[in-house]
Amino acid sequence: MTEDPFLELADLLPEAILLVSDDGRIRNANRASAEILGSSAAELVGRPLQTLVTEEPERVIRWLRLCSGSREALPGAFNFRRAGDPLECRCDGVLLHPGDAESPSILLLRALPRHESSARFRALNETIDSLWAEIAERRRVEEALRASEALTGRILSSTGDCITVLDLDGRLLSVNEPGCAALSLGDSESYLGQPWADLWRPEDRAAAARAVVEARETGVGRFYGASTHPEAGTRFWDVLITPILDVGSRPERLVAVARDTTERRLAEEQLRQSAKMEAIGRLAGGLAHDFNNHLHVQSGLIGLILRDPATTEESQRDLLEIQSVTEHMARLTRQLLAFSRQQVLQLETLDLNRVVMDGQHLLQRLIGGAVDVRVELSAGPCWVHADRAQLLQVLLNLAINSRDAMRGGGLLEIATAVQSVNGGGGDLRRVIPVPPGDFVQLRVSDTGTGIAPDHLPHIFEPFFTTKPIGEGTGLGLATVHGIVSQCRGHVWAESEPGAGSRFTILLPLQDAPAQGDGVSSKGAP
Repeated sequence: MTEDPFLELADLLPEAILLVSDDGRIRNANRASAEILGSSAAELVGRPLQTLVTEEPERVIRWLRLCSGSREALPGAFNFRRAGDPLECRCDGVLLHPGDAESPSILLLRALPRHESSARFRALNETIDSLWAEIAERRRVEEALRASEALTGRILSSTGDCITVLDLDGRLLSVNEPGCAALSLGDSESYLGQPWADLWRPEDRAAAARAVVEARETGVGRFYGASTHPEAGTRFWDVLITPILDVGSRPERLVAVARDTTERRLAEEQLRQSAKMEAIGRLAGGLAHDFNNHLHVQSGLIGLILRDPATTEESQRDLLEIQSVTEHMARLTRQLLAFSRQQVLQLETLDLNRVVMDGQHLLQRLIGGAVDVRVELSAGPCWVHADRAQLLQVLLNLAINSRDAMRGGGLLEIATAVQSVNGGGGDLRRVIPVPPGDFVQLRVSDTGTGIAPDHLPHIFEPFFTTKPIGEGTGLGLATVHGIVSQCRGHVWAESEPGAGSRFTILLPLQDAPAQGDGVSSKGAP
């Protein structure tokens, strides 16, 4: 309700009608004010109400503030100054426009001389009272509507879902704030009127358009698709589209509620990968055990024959060659057992920094002079519960893998640190599900050729290799995965073709061992 239309109606009334701010300053007045209060409307505008009455200014301000904080009209009585004796008037005040940080509250005041007691004025008062009641009721309805709209806005803003309102042709009418953020829309108004299907990947737009038609014709549409934006990356969505019906139960608009399922899909993929690795591990472990038993028998028989005096020199050379192959196969078997987490470990609480320093000389000899090695150790000890030899094997396998990716030379970086993972996990949980806790981190990175995206999910699988035939067994990274898993740790790789690779290992952080403690436990955990 604006001031001017109301005052057009107020000019028809025979009582003084004033629009007053909550500090008492008069903003407008009707024609009857000039006759009753003895001043024209032009003279009244801008004057404080306190200067027109004989009462104390504090009492006037106090009454105005009570009116501005009340939902009902509040009565009052004031003596207005005018030529001759003061005129005692009955006054009523009601809040017309609530104020805010930038503008004051506006109150509507009516003043009627108390001596006006004729039947005409009593009837008029009844009419005016009815008008005031209607104004108050309208104000209550407007406040309830504003409160409802504000609540709806807060609900739409607080939900994690992307909620869009569409016309029946599938064009955007509105998008809630979380939707704008999730889809990287920036200013949602710039997208209004655009096809809703254009929000999704090109390959998903036809399915999105069909879901709009289904919602319009059948009352419900489902859509599973993805959005891709430079800032948000690729996100996967489960979308439900339903119609908004008019009073005749006919579709008037469509509302699409899109739920981000990226984390769930990632967790499902990680679970499938974990189950696959577990199945492969069981199979590899079973085969390795059987194969290892045969190798022990074969190695024992070779030893017996070699010690037989009747064995010729030529036969001994053949047997030694067979023994060399047998030992090589035994090493492969041990790697398979490590991958399947069935190898017996000699566990102790040890400092990972010390393991890295002890293996640094051997590491440099293995990778050659073409590759520079940079080691950055944490300031304090990094205590872990692991097998020293197997931990060194992990470091060597990763270093050799990096060396093979840097045929022309490069930089190999090895770093240790202590890392805490909170309940949320942050970006880390997007890579691998790591439980909350304190961990020791071992990071091995290189500047090599990198790993192709389609190869990256398979690099820890046994016998998977991208090296030429004869240059790799495909068990190096599988062994790393098995040893780390047996120590209740986590390992993952990050890489882009041409940008090198980074392998990260997290092992549970242990308390420092007591002075004089040795091996804390033996055998598989």
